[in-house]
Amino acid sequence: MRDGSEIRFWRKVQLCQHVTVRIGEHYWSCKECCWPWLGCRSELGYGRTRYVLMNGDETYVTRVAWAFAHHGLNPPADKEVAHTCDNPPCGNPSHFWLATHKENMEDCTAKGRRAHGWGRRPQKLSYAKAARIHTLAAQGLSQREIARVLEVSQPMVSMVLSGKAWPLP
Repeated sequence: MRDGSEIRFWRKVQLCQHVTVRIGEHYWSCKECCWPWLGCRSELGYGRTRYVLMNGDETYVTRVAWAFAHHGLNPPADKEVAHTCDNPPCGNPSHFWLATHKENMEDCTAKGRRAHGWGRRPQKLSYAKAARIHTLAAQGLSQREIARVLEVSQPMVSMVLSGKAWPLP
């Protein structure tokens, strides 16, 4: 995989000022800085590329960068290339680790980047907002008033109050 395509790939990654080693070896040069992907991104901000790894499908930048950093070895199909930096567009292989989907989601949840836990939790809410819904309801505000105050939908307020979303511990 060490050819012109690798150089073209790295041109779409904004390298930091600490990178002093030539293309093809620069990925071990900086463990501190994130290197944002300058190309196409997914709706969640992750870098996307049409660079061909195994099957020619569009893939995440992390998988391609990981492959280049490991001398052309593709990441295992059953593993995800997860970020230690939690910065979706980051393309710095020093910030990657291989994880199962479950491990990646547990890491995401532990770092507060994923809204999961007890039952179904709409992502627009934090635990504090869900608790505030209960407090405002106890004070006699209607679901519409609570929704207006907290800038959420009335159905979401209803789901929280009924325990279908964000039930209290």
